Amino acid sequence: MAQRTSSNEFTHIVLTRFNVAIGYASAGKGIESSWLEERLALFMQYCFPTVSRQQGVAHRWVVLCNALSPEWFKEKMASLAGLTPVYVSGVATDEIIAQKVRETGLVTTPYLITTRIDNDDSLSRSHLYFVQRAFLRQQREFLVFPIGLQSFRGHLYQTYWPDNPFLSLIEKVRDDGSFTTVFCVPHTDVHTAGKVRRLWHSPQWLQVIHGNNVGNTLQAWPRIRSRAHPNFDLAWPQDVPADTFPQRANFALTQVRNRALRVLGRLKARAVGGA
Repeated sequence: MAQRTSSNEFTHIVLTRFNVAIGYASAGKGIESSWLEERLALFMQYCFPTVSRQQGVAHRWVVLCNALSPEWFKEKMASLAGLTPVYVSGVATDEIIAQKVRETGLVTTPYLITTRIDNDDSLSRSHLYFVQRAFLRQQREFLVFPIGLQSFRGHLYQTYWPDNPFLSLIEKVRDDGSFTTVFCVPHTDVHTAGKVRRLWHSPQWLQVIHGNNVGNTLQAWPRIRSRAHPNFDLAWPQDVPADTFPQRANFALTQVRNRALRVLGRLKARAVGGA
C-alpha cells in the first residue's frame, strides 16, 4: 500500500450548500424562517456532529449560505465552531462556489481535496480519513464510497449507489491559484468530468429521507439492526415508527417498482415521440 503523504501538501475542505439558490430548488424557499428552522434541526442532529467529529484528520468546513438569509440564521451559523459560513448572492453556480472558496484564503497548498455533503446528511467518523489516505498527488481524481445508508421513518437501510452525492475530488491547484471543487459536475455525471475511483469500506455516509427532500428517494434494503450504526457519531432518534422488517422490505420494494415504472414510462414516451 502506498504511503500517505504529509497533509501540508493538500488542503481538505468539506463543502455544504445550506440554503443557496441553485437551479433545481424553488427560489426563495431557502430563506423562509420556517424552512430554515426545520433544516437547522436536521443539520444539528445529523450533519454538524458527524463532520465536526471526524477522526484523525485536519480539515476545514465551508458552509455556503444565501446572502438574503435572516439575521437570526446568520448569528446561529456564526456561533457554530468548526465551520466557516460563506454568503452567496444570486445563484450558486459551480464557478461561483469555486470563486467563493478561493476568496476564503484557505487554499495555500499545491493540492486541494473537496468533499461534499448536504446539510441534512451524515458522514461516518472515518470518512475523511479514508479520503485523505487515498491522496497520491493525483492531478485530478474523484473518490466515491459506493456503500452507504439511508434513513427512512427513523430506520436504517443499506444501499449500493455508485454515483451517490457523497463525492470527493482531489485536484492539483493551477499555477494561477484556481481550481474547480467537487461541485464542478452533478454527481450523476461524475464520470464525464475526470477519473473516478471507488473506495470499498463499510457504510461511509448516511442520507436522511424526509418530507422536505428535493429529489431523494429510498433506494436501499432494510437492515436487521435498523435503529443505529456504530460508524456514525450522532444522537439517533428514539421516537420512530415501529415498522417491522416485512413492512420496511415492502417500502423498499415499492420504491423499486415505482422507479421501474418511471423508466418504462420514459422509454414509452421516447418510442411514441420517435414514431
